[in-house]
Amino acid sequence: MKTFIEHGEVWEIPAPTGGAKSGDLIVQGIAFGIAAHDAAEGDPLRVRPGGVHEKAAATGQAWTHGLAIYWDATAKNFTSTVGSNLKVGYAFTAKASAAAVGRVKLNTSF
Repeated sequence: MKTFIEHGEVWEIPAPTGGAKSGDLIVQGIAFGIAAHDAAEGDPLRVRPGGVHEKAAATGQAWTHGLAIYWDATAKNFTSTVGSNLKVGYAFTAKASAAAVGRVKLNTSF
């Protein structure tokens, strides 16, 4: 294939304003993924756009398998609340409403 460049499993971008910590959810336009390492603002940052990740989640919400999950950029957590939040994937496992973390399969198709 003449046009193939790479699988796109990891992409490199300049770290966002304020830098990034390993495990941060990074949003660039409509693309998002998890930071693979710490990086200072503007330094090269490798980001994984898919996979299952366990991160902070809104309490007071019980999740079922496959429930649509969003990223709340203000609270810096996964949530099932739509509002102005960015849809990032689906609940990979169920989550009790009191749980402060959740497992989410990040969507890589737009």
